[in-house]
Amino acid sequence: MSFSPGSSIAVVTPSHASSLLDAGAVISMSFARLRNPPVAGDYSYKVRSMVSVPSVLTTGVSTDVLMVKSVIDEAVVTIRITPGPLGSMEVLSAETAGGNVGFRGAMRVRFRVSNPVPADGSIEITFPSAVFDVSSVVSATFKAAKSPGAHVVYVEGSTCVDVEDNNVTISRTSGVPVGAGVLMEVEVSTVQVVGFVGTGGSVVIRTTTKEGVSIDLDATPFTVNLNPEPLSFFFITLTSGVE
Repeated sequence: MSFSPGSSIAVVTPSHASSLLDAGAVISMSFARLRNPPVAGDYSYKVRSMVSVPSVLTTGVSTDVLMVKSVIDEAVVTIRITPGPLGSMEVLSAETAGGNVGFRGAMRVRFRVSNPVPADGSIEITFPSAVFDVSSVVSATFKAAKSPGAHVVYVEGSTCVDVEDNNVTISRTSGVPVGAGVLMEVEVSTVQVVGFVGTGGSVVIRTTTKEGVSIDLDATPFTVNLNPEPLSFFFITLTSGVE
């Protein structure tokens, strides 16, 4: 077997001792160390059986017999690549580790990607409408660790933000590609907690290409449950006397 340099074409040539295959024969081949595409979508693979046949090439002064490839059978197979999973998901505010009723401020979302995120890629976050109001979100910060397995993140490039309903899209406008297995953190401002105690919902995160094609998607969305905010002042008035 051989691969053409810089190409995705594999050529499998049987040995000279191989016997002729009859029509309808089943051919099975295995390929090792192949990786799926890093972006979700439908991909087509073309399989051809070919034979070398003689061909006569006539020039002005001579005639040469060459061996050229002729197609016998051909088939196109389409497979669907689904988004990879996100791991180590956390949803935190910049001031508290829990979701408190009435909180208003920056919200951080942290996760570890399975596949690389391009320098011009995006992160899409869907907040549960029963818990958060994101209509006031105007900015975001994108951070990433320096290597897979690392737990400390650093600011990586600049971003722009787009908000539609309860979906926040953070598009990278500068920086370098972030590799597979790297911890990322996105902070968006300003988020308002509008739910009541006991209200909950799932935060869904998806990484995409610039064109919006899915790369990774959290298979088990992170659930946020709201906690009561402590009372800071209250009093009880007793009325004296008996009626």
